[in-house]
Amino acid sequence: MVTPSAPSSEPTQARTLVPLLQSPPPSGPASSRSGSLWAVSAAEVAADPGVVRRWPRWVARRLRRERAAAIATYRRELAARAVAARRALVWEGVHLGGPAPYGYRLREDRRLMPDAATAHAVRLIFQWTVGENLRPAVIARMLRGYPWMFPSPVRPDGMPGGWTGRAVRAILANPRYTGRHVLAAATRRNGSYLPAVLTPHLVHPPLVGDGLWRLAQPPGRALPAALTPIEDRHDERPWFEQPGFRPGPGSDMP
Repeated sequence: MVTPSAPSSEPTQARTLVPLLQSPPPSGPASSRSGSLWAVSAAEVAADPGVVRRWPRWVARRLRRERAAAIATYRRELAARAVAARRALVWEGVHLGGPAPYGYRLREDRRLMPDAATAHAVRLIFQWTVGENLRPAVIARMLRGYPWMFPSPVRPDGMPGGWTGRAVRAILANPRYTGRHVLAAATRRNGSYLPAVLTPHLVHPPLVGDGLWRLAQPPGRALPAALTPIEDRHDERPWFEQPGFRPGPGSDMP
């Protein structure tokens, strides 16, 4: 009786590939063999530690492609859910866009409230622009003359910005002063101006009325749909009765 010798402890080179699939690949020299891709029995695999068990190359490539596609789909779903969650918070009045605009302050629940120290400056800027027909540079020079009454605006990086014509124009163009949040910022595409998309309802106390804000805008500029006068719309019904409107979470609309 022949006693099988124990396997050598020295590392051996992989001599045979053991497939994990029983069907042959679509092409290649292994497809001409009978039975499985490689004729290796379970006893040979157990007796020889040098046998390597791995997928054929065509199966490994397919698995990598499917895994990459699944990861990409999962990331897209996560991004879509994150965008939907942010829009729901903005719809309810939560401020997510960094520091509060000049004239407002943030409460503990991240909602905007008028700031007693700076809100009057915003109202004066709109009144001087519409009532006195003053240019932004002139208004900025007037505000700089009374720093104890009109504190300077702060830049997004937290540094004092000072009163300039550009700062005044930014306040005049900000639709948040009408009590609405911005769902999509205004952009320029192919040379045309696309107005911002606003919440149709008020989400925080306004500092100026809709009519005053419209009059302060440059002539001919397209206005956001929420601030467009009813007589200028194609559908003269109120925004909450127009087709396609859906009240957001936390709204008082039925």
